[in-house]
Amino acid sequence: MALTVFVMVKGRKIVLQYTPEAVAHRATTQAADFTARTTSALGGFMSDFKAAFAEREEDLMNSLLADTQGSVDDLRARRAANARHAASTGPTATAADYPDIDPIEQDLGYSF
Repeated sequence: MALTVFVMVKGRKIVLQYTPEAVAHRATTQAADFTARTTSALGGFMSDFKAAFAEREEDLMNSLLADTQGSVDDLRARRAANARHAASTGPTATAADYPDIDPIEQDLGYSF
């Protein structure tokens, strides 16, 4: 008799476990769990990636500058100051201002 009761109770649990409602509930729970784990993993990856990207960018910027140029921020500040000064002093010289310079050299940006 006890065995019959045990089989009936366990049988009901098994039947309820595999009914469409139970399957749908498990699928929803697993999907929500998967979404939470994926979001957490991607968030961690993106923060690590951004930190590594910024560190590498800083390394490259500093390695491209000569020791006498200072930091990247100093260089940007000097460049902005020079641009403001150039804008306030008027137009820059052109090849026509120097008749002994070939006009093509102005396009090159340097001369010999």
